[in-house]
Amino acid sequence: FKTEVLWFGPVVAPDSMQVVITSSNMGYDRIPGSHLTIDDISFFGSGTYADFPNGDFENWTPVSYQEPEDWVTLNMYSIITGDVSATRSTDSYQGMYSARIETISIFGEDTLGYITNGMIDEDGPAGGMPVSLNPEKITGYYKYEPVGQDTALAALMSFRYDAGLDSTIMLDSNLTRLPAASAWTYFEVIFLFFS
Repeated sequence: FKTEVLWFGPVVAPDSMQVVITSSNMGYDRIPGSHLTIDDISFFGSGTYADFPNGDFENWTPVSYQEPEDWVTLNMYSIITGDVSATRSTDSYQGMYSARIETISIFGEDTLGYITNGMIDEDGPAGGMPVSLNPEKITGYYKYEPVGQDTALAALMSFRYDAGLDSTIMLDSNLTRLPAASAWTYFEVIFLFFS
C-alpha cells in the first residue's frame, strides 16, 4: 500500500531524513493494545547508500529501560509510568531481534506507540540522520495486530538546511498505512518525486 504526497518545487538533494513508524493512527482516537513489529529497514534507490542505522534492530542500549540504538521511542516515560511502548522481540524477519511497538496509555490518556530516528516535539517531527543522496524509498517488513479499526503508519521525511534562511526546510514526505498482517509482510514508503 502506498500513499502519494505531492512534491512542490525542483528536486533538491536533502541533507537529512527522518522515519516515524507508529502503532496507531495519529489522527483518530487510539486504543491501547495495538502492536506493530518491524524489521529489516533499508534504503532503496539508484546510487550508493550507507546501511540504514540499526535497521535490523540488533543493537539495543539498556538504560533503566531498553532503547534501540539510533532510534527514539516513548520508553523514556517508563521511568514515570512503568510501561514501555517499544521492546526488543525475538520474533524477527531477519537476524535475532526486531522492534515491537505497542500503543500504551500515558498519564491516563491513550497515546501513540512510536519509534523514530529523529524526535517528535511540539512542532512535529524533527531531526533524523544525515544523508547525501535522495533515496527513492525505504523498505522493511512488519507484522501488525490492531485493536479494533486501528491503523499503523510509516512516515518518511527529507529535510535540507538552508543557510541563507537559517532554517531547516522539508523537501518531501510520504505516509504509508500498514494494514493488519499476521505474517511478516513487505512494506515500502516511496518519495513521490521518483514516481
